[in-house]
Formats: sequence, structure tokens, C-alpha cells
Amino acid sequence: MKELDIYKVDINYIAYLKSFDNDVCEPKDQNKMRPYIGVIALESEYFYYFAPLTSKTNKPDYYCIKIRNKNNIVIGGIRLNNMIPIKKEYNNLFNRVDIKALMNSKDKNNVLYGNLLLQEFNYIRKEKVTKAIVTKAKYFYHNYKYNRSLQKLCCNFPLLEELAIRYKG
Repeated sequence: MKELDIYKVDINYIAYLKSFDNDVCEPKDQNKMRPYIGVIALESEYFYYFAPLTSKTNKPDYYCIKIRNKNNIVIGGIRLNNMIPIKKEYNNLFNRVDIKALMNSKDKNNVLYGNLLLQEFNYIRKEKVTKAIVTKAKYFYHNYKYNRSLQKLCCNFPLLEELAIRYKG
């Protein structure tokens, strides 16, 4: 598996998937487009599965891994029910977020965002958190076909894999 890190996913690819599955998280905040930021929570033979980060912390623990700062305050989450696949050969559709560049920016908003991402990065890299992310991601992915409750809660993983294969970017 790729090292657990924070990645930015191509916005056009997200729009393509979203046009077929409404459960794909749309990177909008107060009607303003923002980057789709996520982690590779799962890897299969052909795909990386990205789970989006969310700043909304009221999501249930059942499908959202809470991200905490060093004071144990929830500052975000990872929505494992909304994972999306990207074919491994399409590695131009995602890149590692340069947190240091954000933090060294002259733009105050970039610095604040960089600090938040650094806190999230430090938390998800803890061994027990990484293990929880991977374990829960595998659970959702492998049980999706057989569990109607998960089908209502999650992105349609088989459909998204088909779409990922057909994507021409």
C-alpha cells in the first residue's frame, strides 16, 4: 500500500464520478469549490481507494474516523463510506499535498489550512489510527455487496470501479 499521506484528487475526475453516484463527496463548501483532499485508505490489485477528509465532525463513528489534535479535540474526519477508486495507472489524477508549501505561503488562509492538514497528517500517521483506517476501509469495501445497509450508506463501489476503468481524463 502507498504510504498513508494526504492527497489532492483531480476535481474533473470527482465531477465525473459524482455525475453517476450522488454519494461521491463533492468538494464544495458554502457553494465555493475547494480541492478534494483524501487519504489512500485501501489498495487492491488495480485501484487505490481514496477516502475524503471532512471538516464536519458530527459524522457517526461507524463510517467516519475522527481526527484529533494533540489536545484530543476532534478537528476533522475521514469518510470511509465515501471512498472512490482511481486506477493505479492513472497516478496523474492525484498528488501528495505539499503541506510545507501551504504553511510557508504569504496567504494567511493557506497557512491556517496547512496547519490544519499538518495536525491531521500527524494524527493519521499514528500506527493505531492507520490500522483503524485500513481495517474499516476493508470492512466497507468487502461487505458492500452483501449488506443493504452499507449499500445505502456508501458510494457504489462496483459502479465506481467500472467508471474508473472507463475514465479517459
